[in-house]
Amino acid sequence: MKTHAKDYINEFSKEAPLWLQELIDETLKINQVIDDQKLEYIYQILVDNKLPNDNSKEVSQTNVPAEIKNLKLIELSHKSGVNALKSDQTILFSSDCTLLYGLNGSGKSGYFRILNEIVGGNQEKKILPNIFLSTQDPIKVLLRYNVNGIDSSEQWDNTRRAISPLEKIRVFDSSYLLGYLKKRSSDEAIVSPLGLNLFLLIIEGIDNFKKKLNNAYQEVESKKPAIETISLSEDISNLFISNAFTKDKKLKIESLYVFSEENKELLASLKKEVDALKQNNIEDKIKLENIKKNKIEIIQNKLNDIKDSLDLCEDQIKTSLTAYTESKNANQKYKDSISALNSLPSTDTEQWKNFITAGQSYIELLEDNDEICIYCRQPLAEEALAIVHSYGVYLSNDSETILRKIENEITALSLKVTDISLIFDLDQETRDLFESQKEENTNLLLLFNNLIESIANEKKLMLQALEAKDINSNFNQLAYDKVVDRLQLLVDGYQKEIEKFNGDNGTKQARMLELADEINPLEENQSISIQSEQIKNWFILHEQAVKLEDLNKKINTKQLSNLSKTAHSELLSENLKTLFQEELGFLGLSNIEVKLKDAGTTKGVASTELEISDRNDISLILSEGEQKAIALALFISEIRIQNSNFPVIFDDPVNSLDHRIANSFAQRLLSLNNQTVVFTHNKLFLDAFETANSLAHVCKNMIPNGCNSQKKHIYLYMVSSEGKDAKGIIRRRNEENAKMFLDTTTDLLNVDPFDKDIDVSSNIRKVVECLVDEKVFNRQVPTRLSSKNGRIHWDELKKLDNNPTMIDKLRKIHDRVSGGALHNGTEANENPIDKAEFLQMVADLKTFLS
Repeated sequence: MKTHAKDYINEFSKEAPLWLQELIDETLKINQVIDDQKLEYIYQILVDNKLPNDNSKEVSQTNVPAEIKNLKLIELSHKSGVNALKSDQTILFSSDCTLLYGLNGSGKSGYFRILNEIVGGNQEKKILPNIFLSTQDPIKVLLRYNVNGIDSSEQWDNTRRAISPLEKIRVFDSSYLLGYLKKRSSDEAIVSPLGLNLFLLIIEGIDNFKKKLNNAYQEVESKKPAIETISLSEDISNLFISNAFTKDKKLKIESLYVFSEENKELLASLKKEVDALKQNNIEDKIKLENIKKNKIEIIQNKLNDIKDSLDLCEDQIKTSLTAYTESKNANQKYKDSISALNSLPSTDTEQWKNFITAGQSYIELLEDNDEICIYCRQPLAEEALAIVHSYGVYLSNDSETILRKIENEITALSLKVTDISLIFDLDQETRDLFESQKEENTNLLLLFNNLIESIANEKKLMLQALEAKDINSNFNQLAYDKVVDRLQLLVDGYQKEIEKFNGDNGTKQARMLELADEINPLEENQSISIQSEQIKNWFILHEQAVKLEDLNKKINTKQLSNLSKTAHSELLSENLKTLFQEELGFLGLSNIEVKLKDAGTTKGVASTELEISDRNDISLILSEGEQKAIALALFISEIRIQNSNFPVIFDDPVNSLDHRIANSFAQRLLSLNNQTVVFTHNKLFLDAFETANSLAHVCKNMIPNGCNSQKKHIYLYMVSSEGKDAKGIIRRRNEENAKMFLDTTTDLLNVDPFDKDIDVSSNIRKVVECLVDEKVFNRQVPTRLSSKNGRIHWDELKKLDNNPTMIDKLRKIHDRVSGGALHNGTEANENPIDKAEFLQMVADLKTFLS
């Protein structure tokens, strides 16, 4: 049954690719976003699909029972090599509670780091060697433990972490807080217990890799050299453009890297032939012949148009003049029939006709009687009246109208003949051509000019005939055909040349195509040969880009997101919420309310979350101390929901907590059924364990089965330092007194040759400090610094020893060892303490113990 997010993630990791296993392992190690250096390391595994230097992943070979029902820590021995911890220090673990107390810098954190790495705590802790030693000792640690009633041990050298089955041990330290709080506002906070935050951390790592792959792809693409494709076939040039290479296409290109001398000579020869064909510019010749031909055809067509126009005009002139003569005769005959008009002069003139026509129009306007003269407005005499009546009769006859119409047609014909243009814009080239065309000693230019002159004369005759209205005029027959036929011979000659050139051009183009078919592959070969290094580099980068693109397409977070959704729904239950609420109550935070709610979707992860809020004053929710208390409550809730009876390790769990919550938490730890190991530098927290009389007691005889008490057994260790290169000295709480430190000092002084001046100085300081506590204060702690029940021991206060002589002597010794040997400085360099002075100090201190 899965009880923690790591159970889901570890199962998923077994089938995951190598890079993802590394990402998961590293995330589980540090419980936070992975730094750039480590991300780059894992990214390289992703790209190379192998560990650097072909290293295989180390797998623990520890034999682990199939089912672990019970696990207990027995003993931790630091042999050598971890930080500045003193060698050969041993911690014996109580089956109930082991407490290690020490000030900051005492070395207790070194022991926590060892346990954290062996059991695989929330976050990896770097184990460093003793930097103060010129030669580093190897890391050697022995951990003894019991699994299902059978003792076992682990020789640890810092090459592995989370060693099975010890990885079942839970660890609470500052790194636990890194992931549980997902967001914070003025009125609510969301927490993710049971390591559910790890899913989002891993998904963020995967997204980071996708971005890196995309950036790397863009960078590789930008580095690709530009390939000149102008001489390459469309088939190959398109490959470089589309990046769609097949193995066969690549092999074809690679086969063209070498351009032989033979092909080089062949290409030069073929290009020379092409140049020669290009110099024979048949297209231009065809163009020139067409221009010449068109010039002659224009002249020829214009002559034909003139002939047609003149022929038409000639026919129309004859028709119009015949009609005119007939109409005029009919008009005159009618006029003669009107005798009154015979006495009038010039009745056949246009002026007279216009005169009487205008008068008739005037009469119509006046609506007057016709016996009045239209000009003088006087009555007409009998003879005049007869003439006027003749005017009307004359004008009413249509012979005059017909005659006028014919006269208008003759005028129009005159204009038509006049408009026939005889202007030919012969350039000098055409003139020279005509002049060169001779037949029977007559050149074409002369014939042409004579024809134009004849046409001009013909036009003149037509105009004269029209003006004179002479029906008997005769027109000449012009020699058009002779000139036109000569022009046609020129046109035919040009056409023949054009057809010949077209035939030559077809042959040329066919040959040019043949040459192109031979030249193109050779030029492609030559171009690829010249660019072979660029193309090789292009292929290398192309393969890298394809690989990066394929990797990016294959990587997705869907499966992990679905797994996260499953884990959230299975792990976050009403039962966990209830336990969490209970634990908050145990710590005195019953005012904080816990709700189970749908958290929506983040980075594709749909999840359920625990919401906490302060029912009294939501504006004060989640102070630094409350965050720590909530984290502790959540941690204990996780242990309970998992039904875990495996050991639990705490590192400074009550930082930022007030003494009330710290005391409540101490009581809560002692009520658990789990074996607990606690590291702390908090004196009030230490007091809470020492005064937990109803639940447990501090064992004075710290050996297995060495105490008959029915209460829980607390093993209490003091962790101290004897200098910067000798930290983590483990002493039982009941052993730390002036006599013990003085005995240790005596033993150090008996070593020959003597070289333990720093260790002796440290121990003498401890002797002085213990004597102040034991003799001067009689082991009484000020009430403001203690949480013990019945803190004031009135009878013991009477035994306080305020002896000025003893106090001055103790101060003098303390100052001397602090400056003369323990600390660097002028006194240590110029006035060091020798062995004889140390022996005198020991003798003086012994007098105070008697």
